[in-house]
Amino acid sequence: RVLLSMPVLTKFNAEVYRTVQRVPEGRLSSYGEVAKSMGCPGYSRHVGKALGLGEAAVDEEGKFEGVQVPWWRILNSKGTISLHGDALKRQRRLLEAEGMEFSKSGAVKNFDKLRMVPPAS
Repeated sequence: RVLLSMPVLTKFNAEVYRTVQRVPEGRLSSYGEVAKSMGCPGYSRHVGKALGLGEAAVDEEGKFEGVQVPWWRILNSKGTISLHGDALKRQRRLLEAEGMEFSKSGAVKNFDKLRMVPPAS
């Protein structure tokens, strides 16, 4: 088991935010695809945790280093929202505002066509 020091964790989180910034409107990605783009395959849960901690790193407009972090475009590998309660409703509203449609099972329709591995930095 490897323990990460806070500076390493902070650098990882910053890279997550920069990677997510490269997912354009109309496209989606998964936690695993973000991790893969960063050269950290298998770190999908870490990506999710970093996005969950993002509220402390982004400003009141949802920006990191002056650029929007579109966290709502990141879903699980099945194309569904991993959040619960009000957070799930908020993410779904943001996706619907960008034209995403959902199946009865809660997955984004055409997820496989809309998903992408964000370009590496």
